[in-house]
This record gives sequence, C-alpha cells and structure tokens, in this order.
Amino acid sequence: PLLEMAHKNQPDQPVWSKALAQALRTQALASTGLVQQQLAQRSVAMYEHAAGKTRSERERMILLSRAASVARRTGDDGSKAVSLATQAIMVADAFEPGSDRAGVEHNANVTVGLIAVSSGKVDVARDIWLPLAAESVLNQPASLSDLDMSLAMELFSRGEKAAVLAYLEVCANSTQSGEARLWIDAIRRGDIPNMSSYLH
Repeated sequence: PLLEMAHKNQPDQPVWSKALAQALRTQALASTGLVQQQLAQRSVAMYEHAAGKTRSERERMILLSRAASVARRTGDDGSKAVSLATQAIMVADAFEPGSDRAGVEHNANVTVGLIAVSSGKVDVARDIWLPLAAESVLNQPASLSDLDMSLAMELFSRGEKAAVLAYLEVCANSTQSGEARLWIDAIRRGDIPNMSSYLH
C-alpha cells in the first residue's frame, strides 16, 4: 500500500514504479494460478511504466529485461514476454560489452526460449535460444548471479543434457564460476544440478 501510494502521488518518479514492480514480482513468484497471473500482469505494467520514465538507457534495458521475465507468468500466449525481451536486446545493442549488457541479452534470450518450450518447440529452444544465451556471455564479462538458468533447467528436465552441458561450459568459462562447474560435474555424474538460486 505504501509503494502504491508513493507511485500514485509521484507517477513521474520511476523509483516508485520500479520498487512496486519488484514487490509485485516477488509476490507473483510465491503464488500460483490466477493470483500469480494477476500479480505478474501488474508487475509488468509497473516495469514498463518505470522503463518509460527513466532517463537512463542502462536502467531501461534492465527494466525491460525484468519485465520480459515476469511476463512469462501472465497467462497469455507469450507474445508480451517476447516483445519485451526484443526491446531489451535492442536497447542493449547500443552499449559497449559489459556485465549489464551480458545479463540483459542472456536473460532476454532465455525468456524467448522458455516461451518456445511452452509452445511445444523444445528443439527451437535447444538449437537456437540456448546457444544465443550462451553467445551473449561468450565475448563479454558476465556475472553468474545475473544469469537466469531457467531455460537450462527446463531443457535438462526434458533430457537435453548435451545441450545444457555445452551451454554451462560457456557460462562457467565466461563467469569463472566454481558453482557452474559444480552443476556440470553433477550432470556428468547423473545427478540433478541445484540451480534453484539462479531461477528468475
């Protein structure tokens, strides 16, 4: 209620719509069914509002990427999530290589890949969107904590181990992450990798 009041009183201040979007996103992730969809829809609207009001293009690309991720849970056909992911990549393309750009481009590709999976196009997600997510962190610095592992986990659960291993090798090398190496080792042992803290 306080965030909603602050946003209502100062609608031109993106700080409030961003904070409200994040709060609604947290609630959506903890919910299911129609409640999750409604919370996700409100979160997306607030992210879009903040993206439209911010004067920082760096902030705008991050907000659009987060909106795309939340839009996967709105219950629609996925077109909104794909549109927002595409916008995020277009803004990111104007920036020099760096961790912020890498995270945005990676996660936008993950979002589109997950929409492909939900549409029954697992092969498209595996052969196009997962490699594009890997490519986005291949030639620029990236932080593992910024990367959404949801597509990797989804494809792993569908038996696409070879594709996931190839992707994780790129992520491990690019981020110099020991945790990514642990996931690789777990898959090679026949275990399930624990990526729960990296699922956006």
